[in-house]
Amino acid sequence: MKSESHTGNRPESETQILHQTAFPPKQPLPVLLQTAEVFFQCPGEDYPISKAIHLSRLAAFYPKCRTCPHNTETGNLSPQTVKRLQQTQKQRVAPQNLFTAEGVRGVYLNEINRIQAAHIAGAFSNLLWEQLPLKGLAPHEPAASSAKTASRSLEHTTPEKSRGPCVVIGFDERPSSPDIITGVASALRRNGCRVIDLGLTVPAILSYAATHLQAQGAIMVTGSQCGPSYTGLEFLLENAQPVSAGRGLENIQEISTRGFGRTSRLP
Repeated sequence: MKSESHTGNRPESETQILHQTAFPPKQPLPVLLQTAEVFFQCPGEDYPISKAIHLSRLAAFYPKCRTCPHNTETGNLSPQTVKRLQQTQKQRVAPQNLFTAEGVRGVYLNEINRIQAAHIAGAFSNLLWEQLPLKGLAPHEPAASSAKTASRSLEHTTPEKSRGPCVVIGFDERPSSPDIITGVASALRRNGCRVIDLGLTVPAILSYAATHLQAQGAIMVTGSQCGPSYTGLEFLLENAQPVSAGRGLENIQEISTRGFGRTSRLP
């Protein structure tokens, strides 16, 4: 009597032959194992984009591609498109330095917008944090030994200055100024500064307010001494000291160029 397995009416010997001749499981192609994706980032944007979006923007002659360091990575774009891209790169004008002898100036939207103004204001706030003295117990004072003494010492270690620099801001009557001042105020608050917004004002009132309120700094959004399409920033330090070339402006430019993070101050 023939022995049969649970696979049906097939003999056991035939079943073993089928198992031996079965095809091994297919392995995925090597290209499918490469999961690392290359990302790009357009100038002035905070989020990365994929290579597909990068190539599509190049093919559509996205304005930011003219100054992007990745505009030479054209992938499989047609030779005609690559040639047109090269022509636009040759015709572009070198970016102008926004920092002048008295502050920051640039054509609104073309050279300076809300994001760039916020970045420069953030660099200024970083400078104010660096100049802000730490407040605490003097070296000759003993450490707090009781809860009552600790509470009293905490009151002395948290004066007005320990909460962050106070910055007075204002803007002139130019149509672009309200948009620029919005970015400036947001950047200052994000970096822990106490902001006093005067709104539409003049530099003399801003200087008086900074002195009267004992602010650590001030920013005036103005495009004075330039054409109507210009906007910019002017800075004041403590006691309404103007910031200019050779008097702190290069420090703001250096911080803005190297980059910075959100400032925090431990109590």
